[in-house]
Amino acid sequence: MNILVVDMCYKKDSLSGYEFVRPIASIVGDFAFIVHRSEIDNTLLHRSDGMILCGTALQDDEYIRDEHLTKLVQRYEKPLLGICAGMQIFCLAHGSTIIEMEEIGMSEVNTVHDDLGIVSSAYHLHKKGVLPNDVFIALAKNQAGPQIVKLNNKTQYGVMFHPEVRNCHVVKKFLDIICQGR
Repeated sequence: MNILVVDMCYKKDSLSGYEFVRPIASIVGDFAFIVHRSEIDNTLLHRSDGMILCGTALQDDEYIRDEHLTKLVQRYEKPLLGICAGMQIFCLAHGSTIIEMEEIGMSEVNTVHDDLGIVSSAYHLHKKGVLPNDVFIALAKNQAGPQIVKLNNKTQYGVMFHPEVRNCHVVKKFLDIICQGR
């Protein structure tokens, strides 16, 4: 199995990678192939079994202007998990709107559907959120809005929180979904 773990940070090998990318790669283990968003191409996508779009630092929003990445995500047909900034790009690629929505710290989460497991509380670190359109199903919510979404009829998900901090089971469940589909 080959999982692309996409570094969404403003530049390759930034210090933010230690906070947002490496913990995800650690959960994925031997199946992780870390790549910066600027280096993704069709060959890497074709060779992958799934993709995780990692979060990034609070002040970093360069990813929003990355049209190349947005188009690749839009065309990607395999399992995908977008985390925080990754959820924003995932939803933007499918016609949703990014909005101002600051959340920092822990919050309660209400799981509606447990596709990625039950989440009752989660750690957030973002200034932007997503107003998902009708191609998404909300799987979990909090007072600020959707916390886990799924693209209709696909194994593609977005989580607004950081599962690498306090919900590692979400990433593991995503990996299980990939394994079951193989």
